[in-house]
Amino acid sequence: MAFVLYSLILLCGISGLVSACCDSNKGSYCPKGWTQLDDHCYIFVNQERTFIDAEQICILKGGNLMSILDRKEHVLALELIHEALGVTTFRDDTWIGGHDGVAEGTFIWTDGSPYDFTMFENGQPDNFGSAGEDCLEIDGATKEWNDDNCNDENFFICIKKAHEH
Repeated sequence: MAFVLYSLILLCGISGLVSACCDSNKGSYCPKGWTQLDDHCYIFVNQERTFIDAEQICILKGGNLMSILDRKEHVLALELIHEALGVTTFRDDTWIGGHDGVAEGTFIWTDGSPYDFTMFENGQPDNFGSAGEDCLEIDGATKEWNDDNCNDENFFICIKKAHEH
């Protein structure tokens, strides 16, 4: 009887170790239609909206407008735009979540991520025009960042944390 009990305990222990180290269901995942990079999910929204409306839609989807923290995320954003729109022109601009609406020239991300990476095109940001430009877009022609009037209507990309299994 002691041998059977010992064998059962040993088998349960081995089974627990195997499931703990080799469980393929552990990790994170994104909902259908979203693209995963590391522990975040991204979706290009093929609707033109103002910056504020785009942010509100992203919030309803469980996230924010996309923050871009490194070159890898910038390349992902360009790939999402290309997949959705193909060859883009100056009319195919895409909102990302940066803005300097609180303090001119000091950009922040709507999701609170640290702002320490930029991909501005030459001469940007420039706060052009009497209405000012406080919101960040990826310019469809240059594939780099531009500050634009927040009331313009652009496509947009949302970001949210991936779900844990």
